[in-house]
Amino acid sequence: MRGASGHRERSRRPQAAGRLPALVAVVTLVALATVGVAGRATADDPADSAGARGGNAVGTAVAATDDAAPIDAVDLDGRRRRIDAASDDADRSLTVFVFLSTSCPISNAALPRLRAVAEKCATAPPDAGPPVRFFGVLADERITTDAAAAHFRDRGPGFPVLRDDRRALRDRLRPTHVPEAFVVDAAGRVAYRGAIDDAFEAVGRRRLAVTREWLADAIAAVRAGRPPERAVVPPVGCRRAPAPGQGAGRA
Repeated sequence: MRGASGHRERSRRPQAAGRLPALVAVVTLVALATVGVAGRATADDPADSAGARGGNAVGTAVAATDDAAPIDAVDLDGRRRRIDAASDDADRSLTVFVFLSTSCPISNAALPRLRAVAEKCATAPPDAGPPVRFFGVLADERITTDAAAAHFRDRGPGFPVLRDDRRALRDRLRPTHVPEAFVVDAAGRVAYRGAIDDAFEAVGRRRLAVTREWLADAIAAVRAGRPPERAVVPPVGCRRAPAPGQGAGRA
């Protein structure tokens, strides 16, 4: 009896083992399908995709219930700023955030071009759409306020730069690089995230001339009530490490 029982048990094992790869494959396909659907509805994936074209919102990181509260921030000049990206005002403005670093060469090289974008927003005629609030966000955590203020004062970005010591903006928007831009519409939705323009083809490979102004085009589109041509353009710059306790794909 033992011998027969042992024989039957051994005969079942190859069948069970044969089913295991098939089961793993099915589970993997389901997981990938789930990630694919979720990725189109969040602001967590900076990679370019066909779903990021033609008006799909990047995500609602700022408009989520827990993240809709106004942010009280202080800029490098010591002025307090209240940022309410989902206010109830009739004439709501758009908000642009650009994460910057004093130590990243690509971030510093972008400042003159960002100044031009901010000035264009400030001088646009009223019929161009709602007003635009333009902020830089200091991604450096260890630099002193005085040193950071002197750095940007020498380079004259033309817009206020906020400290984010409590990581309020970083936790909501989750930038992956500096520089990286975000356009938040009047309802508090992230309408665009990514590159400022195509000045850099890759790190260390700068183009002779800018041919696509992704941030400026996104701002113009959202002001006109249209979705940007591309809602996500992968940024080229210095990689940002995740904040402590902030895992990849956090909702």
